[in-house]
Amino acid sequence: MINIAICDSEKITCRQTKEYVEAYGRSQEEAINIWKFSSGEELLNVYFPVFHIIIMEIWLSGLDGIKVARALRDKGSRVILIFLTSSTEHVLEAFEVEALHYLKKPIKYRELALSIDRAIRQVKMEQKELRIGIRNGRTRWIVEQSKIKYIETWGRKTIVYTEEGKMISSQKMYEYEKELAGRSFIRCHTAYIVNIAHILKIEKGEIVLTSGESIPLSRKRRKDFTSELQNYVLFLGD
Repeated sequence: MINIAICDSEKITCRQTKEYVEAYGRSQEEAINIWKFSSGEELLNVYFPVFHIIIMEIWLSGLDGIKVARALRDKGSRVILIFLTSSTEHVLEAFEVEALHYLKKPIKYRELALSIDRAIRQVKMEQKELRIGIRNGRTRWIVEQSKIKYIETWGRKTIVYTEEGKMISSQKMYEYEKELAGRSFIRCHTAYIVNIAHILKIEKGEIVLTSGESIPLSRKRRKDFTSELQNYVLFLGD
């Protein structure tokens, strides 16, 4: 699943960009989640390292796109940026914040589709680098780390929930915790380990995932969870 945020103060352009992204997803049979924001402040207020790609207008009301990009880079975010603009005034600054593409308005479907295609290839190359083995008795699967949403204790076994479904595993929770240490996984509860890349938000003692599922965040682990989460965000750029 690819997560794309669109940030544009112009409602018409924002809607058109969303339609283009959806059309791209259909044509390539690519599963894409889309979020829309009308200002840089709104994006930064809810930003979490769940987004793979941000398509953003430079001339936003309030904070402009370049300032938003710098704020993201200062947080250590390596999210892929595609800028939209009506002028070429900020080309150099877009380069400085490592934008993938700089598209001039009015945007054309083919140009945006090519940019998204390149960005998704980059995301997938990075995702394929990390895989883990999941074992249930003599059966063993190899799964891309990025596709695992969370792991749950289930009696004497565990259940690994992925984007494609779930797998029952004979491995213990402490084994997964040890194997996944230092990656994008955090123990949020005695019975759960969650993949940070799939977290949408945290509210009322629960972690809400991009899939709409919710898992508990225990009071006992809240402090350590928050600390590890902050460290993950800070080291995204390493």
